Amino acid sequence: MTSARDSQSWTEVRMTIRRVGEAGCLATVIHRTVSGQRVWDRRLDTASFQLADFEGSEADVHVALGAALERLQQNRSS
Repeated sequence: MTSARDSQSWTEVRMTIRRVGEAGCLATVIHRTVSGQRVWDRRLDTASFQLADFEGSEADVHVALGAALERLQQNRSS
């Protein structure tokens, strides 16, 4: 008999944004594949960018997301 935990399979793409120093941020895009209890993470891209006034409020997170996406797009275009 196969448990529900062992039979699940799915994938997702996630982006993390981290503060690095005073004004720096680092965005990382990761593709995750799950098959049963096995998990594979593959980093697709990273980008660093400056964001001086980022405090973590909802509006600031939106600004950080926009800046991260813009920088990732610039990396792809290069």
